[in-house]
Amino acid sequence: MSERERVKSAIEGPVEEATKILDQSAGADVETRLSILINGWGRGIAAGLEELAIAVSDLRRGREALEPEPAAREPHADAAAADQPEGDARAADEPRRAAEDMDELRHEAAQSREATKALRDEASRDQ
Repeated sequence: MSERERVKSAIEGPVEEATKILDQSAGADVETRLSILINGWGRGIAAGLEELAIAVSDLRRGREALEPEPAAREPHADAAAADQPEGDARAADEPRRAAEDMDELRHEAAQSREATKALRDEASRDQ
């Protein structure tokens, strides 16, 4: 599972759980329902951040393990790695994947805003 998928699934779990609880608590007041929604998103974001921290830690450990001593480093090794077509293909694919991920996050944020607006509207009607 890629880091992006791990982060996405870490966020989705608590948010889906909060949504289930919201569905079960249709009779609860608006403040309680909004609290459940915010709690789910907060736990999801915290879990996603934890996954990111783990990935960054793994990257740092990997870099330290692979990094040669400064005196033993060959100046041509970086140039040879840059000439490989696989690296170019992956680098060219990154912006597209990043844009798709951003579009997906924007869509999820829009859904969350709509749910929050609906709860606020319901609260204003109840008052």
